[in-house]
Amino acid sequence: MKQLTTAQRIVIGFAIAPLALVGLVFYALHDLATLKQQSAQIVQQDWPKIAPIMVIATGVRDNGRNTRDLLIDADNQAAQASIGSTRQRITEAFATLEPLLDTAEGQAAYATLKTHRETYVAAFTQVQALIKQGAREQGLAQLKQQVMPAELAVFKSLDALMAMQGRVFAEREQAAQLLYDDARRTMLGLLLLCVALVVTAAVIVTRSVIRPLGGEPDEAARVLSHIAQGDLTIEVPLCNSAEGSVMRNLHQMQQNLNQMVRQIAASVDGVASSSEELSAVSSQTSSSLQSQGQEIEQMIGNIRQDTEHAVAAMHSSSERVQATLGVAQRSGEALDEITRSISQINERNMMIASATEEQALVAREVDRNLVGIRTLSQQVLQGALHTETAGHDLAGMAGALHQTVARFKV
Repeated sequence: MKQLTTAQRIVIGFAIAPLALVGLVFYALHDLATLKQQSAQIVQQDWPKIAPIMVIATGVRDNGRNTRDLLIDADNQAAQASIGSTRQRITEAFATLEPLLDTAEGQAAYATLKTHRETYVAAFTQVQALIKQGAREQGLAQLKQQVMPAELAVFKSLDALMAMQGRVFAEREQAAQLLYDDARRTMLGLLLLCVALVVTAAVIVTRSVIRPLGGEPDEAARVLSHIAQGDLTIEVPLCNSAEGSVMRNLHQMQQNLNQMVRQIAASVDGVASSSEELSAVSSQTSSSLQSQGQEIEQMIGNIRQDTEHAVAAMHSSSERVQATLGVAQRSGEALDEITRSISQINERNMMIASATEEQALVAREVDRNLVGIRTLSQQVLQGALHTETAGHDLAGMAGALHQTVARFKV
């Protein structure tokens, strides 16, 4: 049953009732066919035997009455004609009755009836002959002594046949009653079986549908609707047999969502505070970098100005040394000591000039480094501005996430 889908289970559950009803109908049709067969036997085999028996009994009685009429009036042509036609009807009734009595008892009763009828016909024929001869007294005596006993024997044979047919009808009735009782019991049993099958199928199908849900479908739909709307405070009803069911999974999902939303809310608060701190730090860094950039620019300007002053002073000192050297040379070689002193001064000035050039190179290198520092400071400033913008964006995202989390009720 677990391997079947829900649709297949429902189809099987709903198919049991029609199939049981079809089986009940077929059984009822079988019983009706049996009843029809019983009715056909009564109509086609049993009842047709009654008609010739009644014709024979009526004919014998009519001929007895006609014989008495002839004894009263020997010239009664109507009575004579009636006797002939009645005899013909009786003969035809015997011919009709003989093939209908197909049992041994029926054939024996028919043979007895036929013998009694032949005796009756022989005695009756003698009475008719005596009446035609005018021997009324002898005919009356013959009627009393032979015809009437033969007539009684015929009626007894007819009564035996009627009794036999009565027993046949009784057997048919008993068989029909037994068939009815059996059909009634069977139909009631099948009906109870169908009801039990339908109830069992309904219970099995309902349990197979409800058990995976863990509750009523409407209840599951209501819980899902609340969870879809963000209400995680709804209580999920659980039953004892709801292990692995939809309701149990909904309850677990609700607990997980509650925990996840709480964690997200805490993370959002942390992200928001971190974003605020990052924004504040970025603002401070930007301000600090701007002030440091201004100080560095001012320092670079001062260094550049001092360097230019030093270079100018060095050039001025060099020019003075050259002028002093020219004066010393023009003064002659007489002043050797002065010349040596001037040479020493010249060497010192050359050293100063060389040192000045080195200092100028160092100043230019410092200037390039300061320019690089300024460029790097500007890049750091731009990075700080980007960081500040990212902090504001992150704070906005944290606010949006906080609003999203606020939709859930935990």
